[in-house]
Amino acid sequence: GLDVSPDAKQLLADRGYDPVMGARPLRRTIQRELEDSLSEKILYGELRPGQVVKVTIEGEGDNAKFIFKGETSSKIPDSAAAIAAPIQN
Repeated sequence: GLDVSPDAKQLLADRGYDPVMGARPLRRTIQRELEDSLSEKILYGELRPGQVVKVTIEGEGDNAKFIFKGETSSKIPDSAAAIAAPIQN
C-alpha cells in the first residue's frame, strides 16, 4: 500500500499545477516525483513486498523532497478485510 501524507499531497499539487494548463501536468509530476523513485527503491531492495510505503516530505519550498519509508503492516487494510469477510444473509 501507499500512504501519502497531507503535506506530500500538497507538495505534489503545488508542483503539478500550472496556471496556464491547470492540473494537466499533475500526472507527469506524480510519475516523476513518486513512481520513478518508488521503482528505483523496489529494484534496489529498499522496499519489500507486503510493506506499506509512507510518503512524507523533508525540507521546504523548492528544496523539499519526498521521503519513502517502507513499514511492515500488522493490520489488514479495511478493503481487504471487507473482501475477506463472510457474506451475511
